[in-house]
Amino acid sequence: MTKLVQLLLRSNNFFGEIPSSIVNLKELRTLDLGYNLLSMEVPTHIGNLSRLTALDLSNNKLTSRISSSIENLSSILNLKELKTLNLRHNVLSMEIPIHIGDLFHLTTLDLSNNNTNGLEDLFLGENNLIWNNNANIVPTCMPLQLSMKSCGLKAEIPYWISMHKTLKFLDLSENQLEGMFPQWLADMEVGVLILSDNSLMGSLPSSLFDSQNLAVISLAQNNFSGELLDNIGNATGLEILMLGRNKFSGKVSESISKMVFLRMLDLSSNRFYGNT
Repeated sequence: MTKLVQLLLRSNNFFGEIPSSIVNLKELRTLDLGYNLLSMEVPTHIGNLSRLTALDLSNNKLTSRISSSIENLSSILNLKELKTLNLRHNVLSMEIPIHIGDLFHLTTLDLSNNNTNGLEDLFLGENNLIWNNNANIVPTCMPLQLSMKSCGLKAEIPYWISMHKTLKFLDLSENQLEGMFPQWLADMEVGVLILSDNSLMGSLPSSLFDSQNLAVISLAQNNFSGELLDNIGNATGLEILMLGRNKFSGKVSESISKMVFLRMLDLSSNRFYGNT
């Protein structure tokens, strides 16, 4: 048994905790215990399976906080060869660890349908993770900050973001997002909004600049077009405005001069004209 490379026990009625003796399977590459009745915490000894590339513990009754297991030296973060991690449909109260990006081979991460209500900052970007656009994969937490930079997002800006009413920071840059700037996003009162390096198009909703909370907006390198409306100066708290490398046109609104806190302004590579 010590030479076992795959252990598939999916869809049975196994219950209790994952036995510590599993660490004797030193050559194990795939461990699938999904769709059982396993409970207790994700055990720290899982981290000793250093050759594991796929771990599926989904659809069980695993409980408690995963952070105490993940941040331990003998933890999931020790699984440097891991490509797939599936913990969906459990009862975990999760804090996604900041060092999850250290799993350089990880391509699939599913933590959906757990209890993440205590999570304030959700950063998934700038690693090798690709977010599945499946509509069922939606963070149930209410984070203050959400970063999904370079996560392979496609199509329109995901509507489920509108459910996160507490959001103050949103970074969806360096993806493949398309479509118009949604009205619901303009109405969310986000303080920092970064959508640069996508393929978004169309004009900007006028209500976007009516927010007094808006401090940073970066829309550079998209396909936005149309004129900058006169109410752009209503965002008097704006400090950074990055609109370069789009298809904006017309005259630059003089109301920008009302932005007394503005520190960085980029209007380069557009189609503006008139007196500077």
